[in-house]
Amino acid sequence: MISTQPIIVFDSGIGGLSIYRPLQVNLPRANILYIADSVNFPYGDKSSDWLLNRFQELSVKFSLLNPSLVVLACNSATTNIIGQLRSTLSCPVVGVEPVIKPLSAYRSSLAIMTRSSAESLTTAKLLKLYGSHVRIHVPRDLAKAIEFNDYKQVKKNIHEIKKIVQKYHVEAIGLSCTHYPLILTDLHKAMPDVVFIDPSDAVVKEVMRVLALSK
Repeated sequence: MISTQPIIVFDSGIGGLSIYRPLQVNLPRANILYIADSVNFPYGDKSSDWLLNRFQELSVKFSLLNPSLVVLACNSATTNIIGQLRSTLSCPVVGVEPVIKPLSAYRSSLAIMTRSSAESLTTAKLLKLYGSHVRIHVPRDLAKAIEFNDYKQVKKNIHEIKKIVQKYHVEAIGLSCTHYPLILTDLHKAMPDVVFIDPSDAVVKEVMRVLALSK
């Protein structure tokens, strides 16, 4: 029997659609709600304290919907406050961590992410554990450019990323912001020899695993 309780997929903007869409494909009969905190977009430049305070408010609203699971489809929020959110909600919470561990298998790799994620303790711990040689790059306003269809700024960022790829002979790039997979076609076109690691599939698999355990 399909649960009538909703699965909440949450992000500050449209980035979480990179996870919402494959979830819909894998769970066609599930009640999946997409919620975006558009008024406060982007989260990528917010402090950990701000995010914590914001999610104290949001957790109350989430609870009113009685979800079976919450997908925190935002790297900035995941890296800063997922522990606190899990302790507040009675349902499981699945997040999106920075792509660091898979990149560690490559001789030269790059993780692109927001400033908030880059400065988080979570990213520091992942780098220490798995990939001290993984380079970090914070694209300037790339999530915002994707959100508002500013293709000129998107192209400018792709050009900057390509320069880093050429300078350091980067073999793989981890897309550590849920907005970035939305321009994967453009990234592939600009850098066809680079492996791009999109965490969306891993998140969907984790959601399926957690839901199976809760039956």
